[in-house]
Amino acid sequence: MTRTTDRYLDTVAGQSALARKGLPTSSEIAALRTKYLEGIPTEADRAEGAKLFDGAIDILMGRPVGEQIPELMRNIQGLNRMISLGSSGFWQVTEFAPLMARYGGKKVLDALFKAHPDAESFFTGVFKDKGAATELQNILTRNAAQDVRIRPYIQKMEDNFEIPMSSQLQLALQQAEQLVPYINGMKFVQQHQARVASNLILETVNKAARGDVRAVAALEKYGLESSSMLKIANDIKQFGTDTAKWSDGTWDTLRGPITKMMDDTVLRARAGELPAFAQLSAVGKFIFTFRSFILAAHNKILAGGLTREGYGGVALVMMYQLPLSMMATAAAMSIQGKPPENTHDWAMRSINQMGALGLFSDLFGVISGQKNQFGAPGLIAIDRLYRFGGEVGQGDVGGASAVLINSLPIISIIPGVKAIGESLKGD
Repeated sequence: MTRTTDRYLDTVAGQSALARKGLPTSSEIAALRTKYLEGIPTEADRAEGAKLFDGAIDILMGRPVGEQIPELMRNIQGLNRMISLGSSGFWQVTEFAPLMARYGGKKVLDALFKAHPDAESFFTGVFKDKGAATELQNILTRNAAQDVRIRPYIQKMEDNFEIPMSSQLQLALQQAEQLVPYINGMKFVQQHQARVASNLILETVNKAARGDVRAVAALEKYGLESSSMLKIANDIKQFGTDTAKWSDGTWDTLRGPITKMMDDTVLRARAGELPAFAQLSAVGKFIFTFRSFILAAHNKILAGGLTREGYGGVALVMMYQLPLSMMATAAAMSIQGKPPENTHDWAMRSINQMGALGLFSDLFGVISGQKNQFGAPGLIAIDRLYRFGGEVGQGDVGGASAVLINSLPIISIIPGVKAIGESLKGD
């Protein structure tokens, strides 16, 4: 029943979205596809274009996207996430930098302490007060943070392939994997970040409605036409920020720009904002298991920032992000029992964790000596198994114990556990 309901809701949502853009039936979609492919000169490029077009439609309709990853690789990926993402909460803190660059450090810090971090009270308020569910601020917050949550029933992978009902191991791993962002703290940081961002975006919208030139310009950078501001201003003046009372035209006009602003702020990648190789091919999904964040940062902060704000805007993001990255790096290393040895090592590791550098952070890591390999995310668990065997073979009980502790799914990402493992080395 839940699988059928999921498919139905995904399909209806996709059909509604396409209908709003003038594609209400499959015949219109097919006609658009034909017209798109006719404009591509070579056969090879047409085949690639057809693959991209079909992949985009599959994403919108909630259908399986790209190539299927073998079940064994899926299971290994799940294990890898449960032993390797202990510091994600710290790195999420560094993503307050785009907010600070856009609105100013003082304003963000003020909003940071005003926004209530209690996620439970936020959602409880939404359920008790029906009006709260349609408030613009709450819509923005939920859209940015609701993907990271515990689902009691899981039927699909993140690329919409269904979990076989006979695969109890895969289902168990997917259920357990949901605990990772809660244990490493990323869920709570992102939730609070979304609250802060929604407050600041709401302030921008209200200022634009009052005629503030800079606020209007900020919205125009994300596709809002200035000619539509009069209608938006009238609805806001009459109904406030309760979107349920706005005219359909107002909400349709404003939804796209402010959603893009929100996604850039909390670094949420949507369809088309990651390379097709990483989204559609089985090899790409496997290789970029832990690099989707970097790919999103490269496209949204670095490349997108250069387009919208220029070199000065990106430099400002980096200026705010460096101290945040240094704090996060020091905290992450210390809680693992490996505090920075010196200021140079600390600085190099911190720069290497700056999302604003995008893919250049990997290049910097190679140049600075922090990285000596690209990494094989699908082999992390296997690599640790080899290391454990090597330590046992050498008779190093302390080293073997440390590797074993760092290889336990879920347990190894609990704060302080890796520090216990480090203390065992050399014993």
